[in-house]
Amino acid sequence: MRRIATALITATAATMAMLGNAEARGFGDNDTAKYFGSGEQAVAGMQMEMEMTKGTAQMPVGTGEHWVAWLEFTTADIDATSAFMSTVFGWQVMPFMDGYSIWMPDMEKGVLGCGLSQNPEMPQQTAYYLYNPDIDAKLAEVDAMGGSTFMEKMPIAPDMPNIAMFMDASGVIVGLIDQALPAEDVANPVGPGASGVPGQFCGLEIYSGDSAMTTKFYGKLFGWGVKPGMDGYLEFHPGSGISGVFQNHTPDAKVMAYIWSDDVQATLDAVTAAGGTTFGDAMGMEDIATFGYFVAPGGLMLGIMGPAS
Repeated sequence: MRRIATALITATAATMAMLGNAEARGFGDNDTAKYFGSGEQAVAGMQMEMEMTKGTAQMPVGTGEHWVAWLEFTTADIDATSAFMSTVFGWQVMPFMDGYSIWMPDMEKGVLGCGLSQNPEMPQQTAYYLYNPDIDAKLAEVDAMGGSTFMEKMPIAPDMPNIAMFMDASGVIVGLIDQALPAEDVANPVGPGASGVPGQFCGLEIYSGDSAMTTKFYGKLFGWGVKPGMDGYLEFHPGSGISGVFQNHTPDAKVMAYIWSDDVQATLDAVTAAGGTTFGDAMGMEDIATFGYFVAPGGLMLGIMGPAS
């Protein structure tokens, strides 16, 4: 896991010249109206988010060959975000280099960790990296299927992994890395018997502008299991590690990461006490899950999932 983190951190530093600040992307000053609206509109928007998980108790299953190996978040204030995540979720965020800190839940297992970047030019607040042993071949396939190379393959350093980034057919920036520990299984966070590890990532939501293209793109190129969920949603599972859904209603939020909590309302209360901003109280869906959303100091927007009430 240390090698994974080092690779992605170095990659971020190398791409700073090409990758706006949190406020420019609508996350600064807790500008949530862009994504959820206000008043009744905000409630309706959050209810739509909750609907994303209906039917996900039986996820599709992929080949397990191309799992999510790392998450990367851009924040306007790494120190403030790090302190907040430590207070609310118990993260031990470690400064690694100027403008980049890391959180690694486990250095020996493939438990999904993340980096916090203070990169003013990254056009997407959250990015995820997929394991792929042949980056050149995969980039060629991506380009042939309607995506585009965002950053060419580059060696991190001697004896370190190679990384690259591409933009999929919906404009989502995705990273590739050619060395990673096998992904630790992530429990299904929705439906009867749902569970998770408090403070760890439990699900992803990714924007898709074309369900048919997304199904083909990720199914063929990465062996992901993808199937229709509710109207406007596709459920996905790489076959190992974290899973989630594609959504077609919020193109400005390309990737949303969810953190597990055994008590979502208590976590939202802790968010407020620590200086974050929440989107109202916890919202439960019978036999599905309980949801919450917040913005941390520095502008980082994340979701919370927990057991259905």
